[in-house]
Amino acid sequence: MLAGILHLDMNFIEIFKVDGASHDYAITKGKLVAIVEGSFSAYDVENGNVLFRGKAGDSVSLCVVGEHIVTQSMSEGKTIVYEAERLELVKRLAYLTAVNQSAYRHYFTDNFFYPICRSENGMVHGKVSRTTFELVNECPVASGINGIFHTLNDEYFISIDNARITCHHFENLEILWDFSADVHLGVSDANIERNIIQVADKVFFYAYASDGSIASTFCLEWGTGRPLGRYDRFGGMMEHFDGKLLSPYGQKVSELTIKNGSFNEHSLAHDLDATGLKVAYGRYSIAGNKLFFISGTAMPTGIIGVIDLDNWKLIGKVDYGSKVLVESFGVFDDKLVTLLSDNSIHVHRFEN
Repeated sequence: MLAGILHLDMNFIEIFKVDGASHDYAITKGKLVAIVEGSFSAYDVENGNVLFRGKAGDSVSLCVVGEHIVTQSMSEGKTIVYEAERLELVKRLAYLTAVNQSAYRHYFTDNFFYPICRSENGMVHGKVSRTTFELVNECPVASGINGIFHTLNDEYFISIDNARITCHHFENLEILWDFSADVHLGVSDANIERNIIQVADKVFFYAYASDGSIASTFCLEWGTGRPLGRYDRFGGMMEHFDGKLLSPYGQKVSELTIKNGSFNEHSLAHDLDATGLKVAYGRYSIAGNKLFFISGTAMPTGIIGVIDLDNWKLIGKVDYGSKVLVESFGVFDDKLVTLLSDNSIHVHRFEN
């Protein structure tokens, strides 16, 4: 029993812990892969046994790309590509710069990913094959665009520059469409949240005035930029789930049904009041029918909570104590992986 009130049905069993970790980690092919004390390392996710340990102090980043693991070698000045199943080195690439698991999750299409690369033309946004790692195309970093914020498909991407969102063709940077949040909100200082959701032929994003006086979520047809909807009651950091957009924050979850634009709000106050938890802004992930979140208000805490999205009840909680904060976490099948502020990674199995 928790506080004599709630019985939480979800059990978390810590399998192992790794100290000295950095921000890049993932689970792939039954392995936890991470940068630990500057070394690319791999562990059996079921028992924590060390399967691979690279040269100490040599690696600064890591990213899982399909069937491969990509790391950056400081001593060689190259990107090293390993086959994920057998952890065999398959390529050394001179053109790839650091590729981060945390930074590149939005920049993958079925066939390509889009990291910053070195080329004979200097630093470029690269279009790289996910299977051969060939640099198949590039556009200059200093090209007037403010970076790649979301890839729509193999050819088009979205960039955001304060109040302006633009859709570009990767090959020639031709602008397919642009949208000004200043114009549509009627202000001169709007910002667009860098949280773009693509559902079929629609893109959704949240825009707001700097002083908070007005804010809306907009829906555009991605191929033309034609406005399809504006939703003044819904906004914030959002995620797609079961035909809806969800935006959890504090002790509620706002819900927008994509098909008809209807709005709903689910209160979590009964369970969260009893436990003292709140959903920290933008610090959550949906896995299956569960909402995992870091608890906090202005700052995250050392607690992760879990909400059942079928009944909006709190079903699980992991508390790492008051001396650490949860920096980030990931959910992989039946595993919860957390990175804490003391640079430790914790791997849990969960069941309910």
